[in-house]
Amino acid sequence: MGFLNWPGLAEDEAEPDAFNEVIASLGSWRDEVVVCVQFGARTAADARHELQLLLRLLNTDYIDVLTLYYVEERDEWDHLRGPGGALEFCRAAKKDGGVCGSG
Repeated sequence: MGFLNWPGLAEDEAEPDAFNEVIASLGSWRDEVVVCVQFGARTAADARHELQLLLRLLNTDYIDVLTLYYVEERDEWDHLRGPGGALEFCRAAKKDGGVCGSG
């Protein structure tokens, strides 16, 4: 089992790089690699958009681990986990299989 931690689109929409090209080319090996992506979205709407871009860019149906990028203050966490925050969407995506592969 391998593990790849990719900064993803956390700071801006990324151009293809070595990490996303390797992940996109895994094919049948995809289940053998844990893919961790730093997630920059702060709202549910932005999270939906970011996850769609990630899945397309990585040519995969799911992301194993999303880390919420650069959360330093309590009010940032409160916003992320509150109504309409990115965590709301991430929980729904987990149930739907877009994050962690299965509910």
